[in-house]
Amino acid sequence: MRRRTLGLVLAIVLAWTALSGCGLLNDINETAKYVNDAAAYVNNVTSFAASTAALAQQAALNEAAREQLRQKLETMKASIAEFNKKEPPEIAEAIHKQLLSYNETLQQKLNAYSEQIRSGNWNESLWNGSGIAEAVAPITALLDKIKSLNP
Repeated sequence: MRRRTLGLVLAIVLAWTALSGCGLLNDINETAKYVNDAAAYVNNVTSFAASTAALAQQAALNEAAREQLRQKLETMKASIAEFNKKEPPEIAEAIHKQLLSYNETLQQKLNAYSEQIRSGNWNESLWNGSGIAEAVAPITALLDKIKSLNP
């Protein structure tokens, strides 16, 4: 009888350990996925800002560049909206809140810039005064913090 009770207790302990281990593994996987997604997003935003500056200059003189610029702006807006829907793991909540705040600022700058070009303002200096590059900088600066979350 005593042996059976000991066996039952041991089985319960092993089952509990296995189940809690699965939860830990799930947390690690969720964190790794978030880190990969967030890092890819930050790299995408950084690349957008770098490549769009030259395109904005070309758009002042070239209709094909204007259309390309419009598409890039819409794609970036969609990327921001998609990223904002992500549910971060608990360990990444603070960084995710920062990203949401920075994304809101970037979204506002993109909307204002889009409105300017929609109204026909193709001034070469428009991009430099848009504040988009400045809005991207704090997003880019979070990349190391995001990577440090990787389990």
